Amino acid sequence: MEDILQTGVQFLADQMLSNAAKPVEYLTEENVPVPLMATVGRTLFSVEENGVTKSVWTDRDFIFDSSQLDKAGIREPKNGDRIRELVKLGNGTVERIYLVGAPGGEQPYRNGDGRNVMTRVHTKLFEENPIE
Repeated sequence: MEDILQTGVQFLADQMLSNAAKPVEYLTEENVPVPLMATVGRTLFSVEENGVTKSVWTDRDFIFDSSQLDKAGIREPKNGDRIRELVKLGNGTVERIYLVGAPGGEQPYRNGDGRNVMTRVHTKLFEENPIE
Protein backbone atom coordinates (compact mmCIF):
# COMPACT_ATOMS: atom_id res chain seq x y z
CA MET A 1 0.00 0.00 0.00
CA GLU A 2 1.29 3.47 -0.91
CA ASP A 3 2.20 5.84 1.93
CA ILE A 4 0.32 8.94 0.79
CA LEU A 5 2.01 11.18 3.37
CA GLN A 6 5.47 10.07 2.26
CA THR A 7 4.48 10.72 -1.36
CA GLY A 8 3.21 14.19 -0.44
CA VAL A 9 6.30 15.11 1.56
CA GLN A 10 8.52 13.93 -1.29
CA PHE A 11 6.50 16.00 -3.78
CA LEU A 12 6.81 19.14 -1.63
CA ALA A 13 10.54 18.56 -1.10
CA ASP A 14 11.06 18.12 -4.85
CA GLN A 15 9.17 21.35 -5.54
CA MET A 16 11.13 23.27 -2.93
CA LEU A 17 14.48 22.04 -4.24
CA SER A 18 13.63 22.61 -7.91
CA ASN A 19 12.14 26.10 -7.38
CA ALA A 20 13.84 27.64 -4.36
CA ALA A 21 17.23 25.93 -3.91
CA LYS A 22 20.62 27.46 -4.51
CA PRO A 23 24.05 25.88 -4.96
CA VAL A 24 26.28 25.61 -1.89
CA GLU A 25 29.40 23.67 -0.97
CA TYR A 26 29.40 21.45 2.09
CA LEU A 27 32.90 21.15 3.57
CA THR A 28 33.42 18.19 5.86
CA GLU A 29 36.12 17.99 8.54
CA GLU A 30 38.45 16.59 5.83
CA ASN A 31 37.93 19.95 4.03
CA VAL A 32 36.57 18.24 0.91
CA PRO A 33 34.02 20.49 -0.84
CA VAL A 34 30.79 18.71 -1.82
CA PRO A 35 28.53 20.69 -4.19
CA LEU A 36 24.88 20.42 -3.18
CA MET A 37 21.59 22.26 -3.63
CA ALA A 38 19.90 23.70 -0.54
CA THR A 39 17.09 25.99 0.46
CA VAL A 40 17.66 28.33 3.36
CA GLY A 41 15.80 29.21 6.55
CA ARG A 42 16.33 29.90 10.25
CA THR A 43 15.43 28.15 13.51
CA LEU A 44 14.53 29.68 16.87
CA PHE A 45 16.02 27.87 19.88
CA SER A 46 15.27 28.32 23.57
CA VAL A 47 18.56 28.32 25.47
CA GLU A 48 19.06 28.43 29.23
CA GLU A 49 22.08 30.37 30.50
CA ASN A 50 22.66 31.00 34.20
CA GLY A 51 19.07 30.09 35.00
CA VAL A 52 17.64 32.48 32.39
CA THR A 53 15.90 31.17 29.29
CA LYS A 54 16.42 33.20 26.15
CA SER A 55 15.54 32.79 22.49
CA VAL A 56 18.39 32.49 19.98
CA TRP A 57 18.10 32.32 16.19
CA THR A 58 20.47 30.41 13.97
CA ASP A 59 22.12 32.67 11.39
CA ARG A 60 21.17 30.31 8.60
CA ASP A 61 19.71 26.84 8.25
CA PHE A 62 20.48 24.92 5.09
CA ILE A 63 17.79 22.43 4.10
CA PHE A 64 19.03 19.53 1.99
CA ASP A 65 17.48 16.53 0.32
CA SER A 66 18.50 13.78 2.78
CA SER A 67 19.22 11.31 -0.02
CA GLN A 68 21.67 13.79 -1.63
CA LEU A 69 23.53 14.20 1.67
CA ASP A 70 23.65 10.42 1.98
CA LYS A 71 24.98 10.02 -1.60
CA ALA A 72 27.67 12.60 -0.80
CA GLY A 73 28.77 10.51 2.19
CA ILE A 74 27.42 12.97 4.76
CA ARG A 75 25.52 10.58 7.04
CA GLU A 76 25.25 13.03 9.94
CA PRO A 77 26.25 16.69 9.72
CA LYS A 78 28.80 17.39 12.45
CA ASN A 79 29.68 20.39 14.57
CA GLY A 80 32.60 22.09 12.86
CA ASP A 81 31.63 21.16 9.30
CA ARG A 82 31.27 24.25 7.10
CA ILE A 83 28.92 25.37 4.36
CA ARG A 84 30.06 27.86 1.72
CA GLU A 85 27.48 30.10 0.06
CA LEU A 86 27.98 32.82 -2.56
CA VAL A 87 25.62 35.78 -2.13
CA LYS A 88 25.15 38.59 -4.65
CA LEU A 89 25.08 42.01 -2.95
CA GLY A 90 24.57 44.98 -5.23
CA ASN A 91 27.16 44.74 -7.99
CA GLY A 92 29.41 42.38 -6.06
CA THR A 93 29.49 38.89 -4.63
CA VAL A 94 30.28 37.84 -1.08
CA GLU A 95 31.49 34.43 0.01
CA ARG A 96 29.93 33.43 3.33
CA ILE A 97 31.25 30.49 5.31
CA TYR A 98 28.86 29.08 7.91
CA LEU A 99 29.94 26.80 10.75
CA VAL A 100 27.64 23.85 11.44
CA GLY A 101 26.39 23.87 15.01
CA ALA A 102 23.44 24.71 17.21
CA PRO A 103 23.14 26.73 20.42
CA GLY A 104 22.91 25.14 23.84
CA GLY A 105 24.58 21.89 22.85
CA GLU A 106 21.65 20.91 20.62
CA GLN A 107 22.21 18.49 17.75
CA PRO A 108 23.45 20.47 14.72
CA TYR A 109 20.82 19.06 12.38
CA ARG A 110 17.29 17.72 12.46
CA ASN A 111 14.77 16.03 10.28
CA GLY A 112 13.20 18.74 8.16
CA ASP A 113 9.81 17.20 7.51
CA GLY A 114 8.96 14.31 9.81
CA ARG A 115 9.51 11.74 7.05
CA ASN A 116 13.34 11.83 6.60
CA VAL A 117 13.09 13.38 3.15
CA MET A 118 14.76 16.69 4.08
CA THR A 119 17.54 17.45 6.57
CA ARG A 120 17.80 20.88 8.21
CA VAL A 121 21.39 21.82 9.16
CA HIS A 122 21.83 24.65 11.70
CA THR A 123 24.71 27.10 11.26
CA LYS A 124 26.27 30.36 12.44
CA LEU A 125 28.11 32.80 10.20
CA PHE A 126 31.84 32.15 10.57
CA GLU A 127 33.50 34.23 7.86
CA GLU A 128 32.53 36.68 5.13
CA ASN A 129 34.81 37.59 2.22
CA PRO A 130 34.16 39.85 -0.76
CA ILE A 131 34.90 38.23 -4.11
CA GLU A 132 36.26 40.44 -6.85
